[in-house]
Amino acid sequence: MKGRAPFRLIVAAILGLICLGAVVAFFVGGGPPAADGGLPFVSMDRRWPSAVALIALLAVFLVTAMGPGRRLGRSLRDLLTWVAIGLFLVVLYGFRSELGFVAQRTLAVLVPGMAVTDPISGKVSIARGAGGHFVADGSVDGTPITFVVDTGASAVVLTARDAAAAGLDVDALRYDQPVMTANGEARAAAVVLDTVSIGGITEKAVPALVARAGAVETSLLGLTFLNRLGGYAVSGDELTLTPR
Repeated sequence: MKGRAPFRLIVAAILGLICLGAVVAFFVGGGPPAADGGLPFVSMDRRWPSAVALIALLAVFLVTAMGPGRRLGRSLRDLLTWVAIGLFLVVLYGFRSELGFVAQRTLAVLVPGMAVTDPISGKVSIARGAGGHFVADGSVDGTPITFVVDTGASAVVLTARDAAAAGLDVDALRYDQPVMTANGEARAAAVVLDTVSIGGITEKAVPALVARAGAVETSLLGLTFLNRLGGYAVSGDELTLTPR
C-alpha cells in the first residue's frame, strides 16, 4: 500500500493539472476576442458561478478517485466513461439545430401539412399529402389555417369559416369578385390580410379573396403569396418555398 502512495499522488497531480486546464479553457474560451488579436477578454462576473460549480465537481471526483478503498484502474475507467458521456452531450448540444431539423423532416413525412423550416437557409419544405396535394399548416393574422398550395390560384383564397376564425366580418364583406371553383363560377370578396405565414416565412399585407360559405372546401395558398417568395419548386414529393 505504501508503494502505491507516490503513484497515487502523481496521478492526482496529473488529474489536478487537467482540471486546472479545463477551468482555464472554460474562462478563456468563452470571452470575446481581444482587439490586438491576443487572448480573449475574460468576463469573470458572468462565469464565476459556473466555474465554481465546475471546480466543485472536479474536486469531488478527485477526492473520490484517490480515497481509500478505491482502485486506481477503476477510477480512471469511471473518469473516461464520464468524459465520453460529457463529450457526447457537448456534440448533441452543438448540433442541436441540425438534429432538430432532421427530426422535423421526419415528422413532416409522418404528419401531413407540417411545414419544416431549414434553420440555416430559411427554406420551408412541405411533403406531398396522400391525396397528391401539398397541404400546409400556416396562419393568417396569427390564426392557424390549413392551406392547399395551388399555383393555379391567382390569389390566396380563404373559406368563409377560416376567414371568420381569423377575425374577418364575413357578413360585412362585398362579394363582387368572380372566381372559378370545382363547382363552377362563384363570388368572392377582396380583402388584404395583415400577415400570412407558412413555417418560418411570413408575408405582410397580402391581397386575398374570401369565398362565400360552401363555395370552396379548403383555403388555398395562391400566387399573391407565392409570387412574393424568392422561389418555389417541386422535387419529387416535396415542395420547397424559398424566402426573399
